[in-house]
Parts: sequence; C-alpha cells; structure tokens
Amino acid sequence: MFKTDKQNPVFLELKMKAGVYSGDQPPTSYFDPVNFKKFEIAPPPQEDDEVLSNIEGSVGEALSSESKATGAAKFTGEVDSFNEELGQIIMGADVEATSQTGQAHTNLPVLTALDRWVPIGVKRLDPDVPFVLNNDAPTEVAGSKYEVDLHLGLIKAIHADAVGNMTVNCTTLSTAGRKFNAGKAKTTHLKLIGTAKDKKSGQYGDLTIHRVPVRSDGAIDFALGKHLSGTMSGMLITPDGESSPYSFEPWEKTA
Repeated sequence: MFKTDKQNPVFLELKMKAGVYSGDQPPTSYFDPVNFKKFEIAPPPQEDDEVLSNIEGSVGEALSSESKATGAAKFTGEVDSFNEELGQIIMGADVEATSQTGQAHTNLPVLTALDRWVPIGVKRLDPDVPFVLNNDAPTEVAGSKYEVDLHLGLIKAIHADAVGNMTVNCTTLSTAGRKFNAGKAKTTHLKLIGTAKDKKSGQYGDLTIHRVPVRSDGAIDFALGKHLSGTMSGMLITPDGESSPYSFEPWEKTA
C-alpha cells in the first residue's frame, strides 16, 4: 500500500476515465475524466453459515461456522461533472437531437384564461420581434393585459379583455439542442481506469474496475441551486482474463 503511518495518513486525489463495453468486448477508448465526489467500492457481503448444538449441556453453542458470500462487491460513484454518455446513465435517459427553424407565425388560435398559463402551440419565441395578441374582433389587445413566457411559449391573461378565443402573431427562434428522455431503467457496462494520488507523498496507485454494469442510483435534485449531481452503482464483475473484479496497484519511481 501507500507509504503511510498514523501521523501521515493517506489522502487521495482521484483521476478516473470510463469506457463502455460493446457486448463482452472491453472498451477501446475512454471518456475524459469526470469529477467524482464519491468513488466507493464495497466488498462482497458475507454471513455466517453456522451449525448450532442441540446437545444437552451445549445447546445453542456453535459447533461449526463458515462465512459465505451473499452478494458481489459493489461500486458506487457520485459525480457532479460528467459528459453526455454518463449523463444518460445517471438520469436513466435516451438522448435525441432537437431543433427548431425560426419563422413567423400568424393567427395562431389560443383560448386564453384569466390568471392561468395556456400553451400557444410554439415555443422559444424571438424576444426581438413584437408579440401580438388579437381578439376575435379582430383587434389587438394591449400588452399590459397579458403576460408571455417566451421560452416555453405560454400566455396568461391578467385582464378580462385578454380572455377568450384569441389569435397570436409571433416569431420563433432557430435553435438546436438535445432532449434527455429520462427516468428509464437503463444499465451500461463500464470499465474504469485511472490513478489515485497520495497528496502528502505524491505517490501514485493505478486503480482499475474491470467491469461494472452501472445504473442510476439515487435522486437527482434540479432545485438544489448547485451543480447537478447524480449517483451510479452496480455489482462488480470479473471478466475473462482477469483474476479479480478490480485492482489497485501503488507504485513509486525507482532509479
């Protein structure tokens, strides 16, 4: 292990890269390192398999006891900076490309309601182009009598004159982005390779998780007011050609 003693405890910095398995084939490339807030490996849980005495004078005493594994070693990682591929795992999501072409829209019908937000039918509206609401006269309704959420494409009447069967003239922006269709049960097999560094001594150790089928594990809080973070976990697998599910190899430079 690292060179350490009671007065010089190990304090680690971690730099891990992740790659995705293709079937049973290990990854041939890896993502850039992500920021792990937690990188925990729990050993296989075990329990005692006991033979208890029913013999008079020793009832309840253990005649024999052996430990047996009841599960596999488990990896749990919490990250607050991640790429799109790991984001899909953490959110349990499929990702699709989205886009919108900027164009003018005239006479879009909308049934407005007092003090209620109602969809216009298009969103991501251009703030530099006037938004016009017309009643069925048709006459333009004063902008002070309604509110508009340009990004979500919603309108709310705040005066009776803006309530009822209306039409909208507006212009959408040209946009491109991604949509995370999240909240699904998804599993992705990863290999994790990297280094753990003892900050005190500067000594390095190579850390490898050979194979782990990870899934989203834990809530994602969009209202926390901090960087979005998420947790992934899975049971470690020992793949063909390896003798253990993970390895740690401290090393130091020699002459």
